[in-house]
Amino acid sequence: MYVDSGELSAVAGAARFTVEDLPVLRAFVARAARSAGLDTDRTDQFTLAVNEAATNAIRYATGWAEVTFRRGGGWLSVEIGDDGPGLPTAGRAAGRPPPTATHGRGFWLMDELCDRVEVLSGPSGTRISLAMAVETEPVRAEVG
Repeated sequence: MYVDSGELSAVAGAARFTVEDLPVLRAFVARAARSAGLDTDRTDQFTLAVNEAATNAIRYATGWAEVTFRRGGGWLSVEIGDDGPGLPTAGRAAGRPPPTATHGRGFWLMDELCDRVEVLSGPSGTRISLAMAVETEPVRAEVG
């Protein structure tokens, strides 16, 4: 996975990733979220939600997925796309899954952790956009 590790105040770009890249993806999302001004809790929430979407994309598609970062209009967003068979109709059940469920918590978790979740799915793949509201400009700490 190639991710520009330079200045993150204007996050934008796309990269393909595999399961081996997930730690790098999580670290990059956390840096981008902090750079965008999210506090520690919201950074952790966003990172967890993106990891869930990325893991599912790899698991249910062909072993790789694409991630796109965007920042603008008061939002930090990450889009995860794959070329899998799409989600089954019941793939995004409403509400919290029962405690005895062995799977199916991913979308509920993403909905709970992010300010905005959008899903587009069809037979040629799925795209999940996760977004957090951010300040228009990055928060900068005053020194001195």
